[in-house]
Amino acid sequence: MIAALWIVTAIALLLWSALAAGLWALLSVDPAWVAELHTRMADTRLGDLLDVWLGGWDEWLAWAIELSQGLLRSLQGWLVWILGAVWGLGTLVVLGITGLLHLAIRESQPKPLSS
Repeated sequence: MIAALWIVTAIALLLWSALAAGLWALLSVDPAWVAELHTRMADTRLGDLLDVWLGGWDEWLAWAIELSQGLLRSLQGWLVWILGAVWGLGTLVVLGITGLLHLAIRESQPKPLSS
């Protein structure tokens, strides 16, 4: 049971690290790529579908693009540090919860009889 707990924890930490690395790779690129999102979406069938279901998606997307570009440009110098801190805190939380579960499992197991 304890081995399964630590295996699941290792997999969770692997996925958490992959998510952080992917987010870092995405956010370390120049924020100008976000502006291309509008033209790419408008040229696809998704743009036509959004016109049918969400009439004002163009304005909302333009607002979201402006907001995200401004946020990314303002945080560009601190992004690596913020992402590293969030990753580290998340890792510590996962390891702390796993450690507590490890202790709970260990304490709930019957103790061997001493001779």
